[in-house]
Amino acid sequence: MIVEPAPAGLDELLTNLPISLSGEEKAAVQQAYEYACQAHGDTPYVTGESYLRHGLAVARIIGELGLDGYTIGAALVHDILQPHTNVSLPDVAKALHPNITRLVHALNEIIEYANRDIYRRHLDNDDEALLETIRRALLIIVRKDVNVILIRMADYVHDLRLAEKLSEQERMRLAYEAMNVYGPLANRLGVWQLKWELEDLAFRYLNPEDYRNIARKLSERRTERDKRVARAQRQLAEALAEFGIKAHVSGRSKHIYSIYRKMQRKRLGFEDIHDKYAIRVVIESGLLGQEANNLSKSERRQREIAAKSLCYQALGVVHELWTHIPQEFDDYIANPKANGYQSLHTAVNDKTGQTLEVQIRTDVMHQSAERGVAAHWSYKEGGYRPSSQVNKYIQNLRQLLNVDGDTMELVDGELLQTELLAERIYVFTPRGDMF
Repeated sequence: MIVEPAPAGLDELLTNLPISLSGEEKAAVQQAYEYACQAHGDTPYVTGESYLRHGLAVARIIGELGLDGYTIGAALVHDILQPHTNVSLPDVAKALHPNITRLVHALNEIIEYANRDIYRRHLDNDDEALLETIRRALLIIVRKDVNVILIRMADYVHDLRLAEKLSEQERMRLAYEAMNVYGPLANRLGVWQLKWELEDLAFRYLNPEDYRNIARKLSERRTERDKRVARAQRQLAEALAEFGIKAHVSGRSKHIYSIYRKMQRKRLGFEDIHDKYAIRVVIESGLLGQEANNLSKSERRQREIAAKSLCYQALGVVHELWTHIPQEFDDYIANPKANGYQSLHTAVNDKTGQTLEVQIRTDVMHQSAERGVAAHWSYKEGGYRPSSQVNKYIQNLRQLLNVDGDTMELVDGELLQTELLAERIYVFTPRGDMF
């Protein structure tokens, strides 16, 4: 496994961001970086690198999600409240931008909850109902800004990338928590970019033999397979171009844990998994980039409808080009998943007999698929405000939690959230449920 090194410094981090930051955001990130340098110095992190390098690595993961500068800044200082720093929350509030302070405050709430004995007992119990209680509690804690939980997930991703440097006990606990708490949360929020890495890295340590077997089978004849997939990509790209469909066509292998789950769920052998290798078609919608900012609501709607129509036209091109496997088709555009995921999925046999999954979506759908709720949460005047799309996510989460407004009560009555949470007053029952 190749581990991407942390950025050497702030300049490298900012240079490689997929979005442009405002002047105020850049200043806030610079301020956070300098504060982290001063507070951490060269203090080593548990993985052997410095706390500063760890913060830069977590900030890079957050930046790759396309999140704003304040969230990047909070990622840089997510470990600032450590004994070696002698830094308190009031100190952070005095030194850093209010939006960064608020995120650090919420991160500290998560850490305090995770450090409670009852949280550990729930985790060690290996009971799905108790694990779901943990996941729901975390969602409630971060209900006002989901970016908080994304920083926490990015923290776990980077720790898992370097987990070989941890003790076996630390490594296994980290992997178990990633697999059973943060992986499911990433799925619930639709953040596939974090979900797949949390799951694959955790699976590597929790089920090393199964991980190695699948990885070995995927690597067998890789050169030959890659050539065939590349040839299929070219064929499809040319066919789409003939129909005037502007799209980006790429290939990929299904992630290891996803293959394992499908094998277990459907009782299939490795060779019976049809979507181990996939081609992805991303249709240009004209709804991304600077030009789209000047579109009226009506124009945006027209482009959205046109792009969706092109997805179905592209599906017709795929089925005309290759042999469709009838039982392998899902329309997540007409019927999105609960977390907002949209795409067309079909499976085909190409002219060489190779089985491929083909995913077709617009570039807007693709952005949402990769970054989930993070693709829609933006900073506006007066604080963070969710877009209309993120409101759908929040509504789905409220349905999962059976909540109404600021008063939240879990379906099973195990967890109650009221305005008291805003004042950080938590009450735990003898069972360990949070009120």
